[in-house]
Amino acid sequence: MTSLLTRIQGIIRAPQLASTPEQLTGFPARTDNLPRWQQSQASDAIYSAQLSKGEIKYWVYPTDTDPSNRPWLLMIHGFRGDHHGLSNLVDGLGDFNLLVPDLPGFGLSPVMNQTHSVGNYAAMLRELVNQVLPQEPFYLLGHSFGSIVATKLATDLPNLAALVLVNPIAELPLSASNKVMSVLTAQYYRASSLLPRRLGYALLRSPLVVRFMTEFMVVSSDEQIRALAHEQHDRYFSGFASRQVLEEAYRASISHHCGMDAADVPVPVLLIAGALDPLGSVEAQQELAALFPRQTQLVVLPEVGHLIHYEKAPEAVEAIRRFLPVELN
Repeated sequence: MTSLLTRIQGIIRAPQLASTPEQLTGFPARTDNLPRWQQSQASDAIYSAQLSKGEIKYWVYPTDTDPSNRPWLLMIHGFRGDHHGLSNLVDGLGDFNLLVPDLPGFGLSPVMNQTHSVGNYAAMLRELVNQVLPQEPFYLLGHSFGSIVATKLATDLPNLAALVLVNPIAELPLSASNKVMSVLTAQYYRASSLLPRRLGYALLRSPLVVRFMTEFMVVSSDEQIRALAHEQHDRYFSGFASRQVLEEAYRASISHHCGMDAADVPVPVLLIAGALDPLGSVEAQQELAALFPRQTQLVVLPEVGHLIHYEKAPEAVEAIRRFLPVELN
């Protein structure tokens, strides 16, 4: 566990990342998501889909073997992040063809022409699937807020074969184990919406606040893993398109949880939870798992909270590989 002094130091000055993702996870890099000091000269190829509610930017990572013989996996990132946040999982899932979009209003995807709600995000991704993926069975993965969107999306995807939820949102924030932090977070977003535009953006993109959020969520005492979480959030946590987008998405995140749509998911489900996740207790994850009607497996990883994709990526990849067949008939 990380000491209070270490957390305070991390808020004041984040630890410096000196390791590559490959050194931390053991996975060869499939993306250009390298530390600042080791940036690749070539960038990942960016694709664009024009959809009825707007445009989505997405990235494609073909399998290391013959792509035509391996299934597709659509991966959905969490709140305030973009596709970079899933890079450690992307690197470890070389057995699959991967489709990784930026949710509208975050990263490089522009805002949609409707409210940024769970239903509208799911509708856009459903349209993306129909436009981009072949008409054959595929898998779906969502992390954090992406788990809510993925669960909603999974209720109406004819070719979906299985669903994976990493750090699933199993309960509403005020029902979670850390109610104080949930209230503080709500007041933070409320204050940012009431302030004049310039001050509001300054508060939302404050490096000090971003480091505080990171320290609240990170559990590992390994300095380089903590440094990775800090660098990722420093680089991508403020990549939202506008204050309105962030406010709409935040409202969506606090008014929904995976259990609201679980009963309508017609495929097997894997839940990968953190034993110390402040946004959902183990008991809440167990209750969520019981709501899915098909085969459901809950994997609880010890000594990790809400940042499994940074702190326990190899363990998450192992669980995913065990659950998802690499060949679909």
